[in-house]
Amino acid sequence: IHSLISFSIINYIRQLKQKERLKQDELRLQSLRGQMNPHFIFNSLNSINYFISNNDRLSANRYIADFSALIRTILSNLGKNFIPFQTEIESLTNYLEIEHLRFGDKFDYEIITSDIEGINRLEVLPGLVQPFIENSIWHGVKALEKRKGKISIRFLHTGNDRIKCIVE
Repeated sequence: IHSLISFSIINYIRQLKQKERLKQDELRLQSLRGQMNPHFIFNSLNSINYFISNNDRLSANRYIADFSALIRTILSNLGKNFIPFQTEIESLTNYLEIEHLRFGDKFDYEIITSDIEGINRLEVLPGLVQPFIENSIWHGVKALEKRKGKISIRFLHTGNDRIKCIVE
């Protein structure tokens, strides 16, 4: 009976771990979908085409460079559960540069990480914040008329190795 109980407990623990892995995989997939959705890629290519057709080589080159860096980062993070926090900040900065260039002078942005202690040793799930920033652009500042929008992304260290992100 003792070995049967032990076997049942071990089997139950394995099932819990398997469910946790499946949850992590689903979160990673949702994050990737949010970052690499076809709508974003299509719009990015249209923006490059727009800059080229208007003979704005500088903007086209800058856009291609930022877009390439973002895609490279997203693809390199595909198989990773966690990435360095600084890498995620760089990815968000690339994304914001692309959108800022695409929408002209519709908005300014800032990423604030000054409240984060030990920034170099923190790791985060990749891509969780980007869809919220995308929503702030598309539903917050894109349609503004006669005034410029501002997007502020602030990261706060809340203790216990947790980071809170506020997108305003």
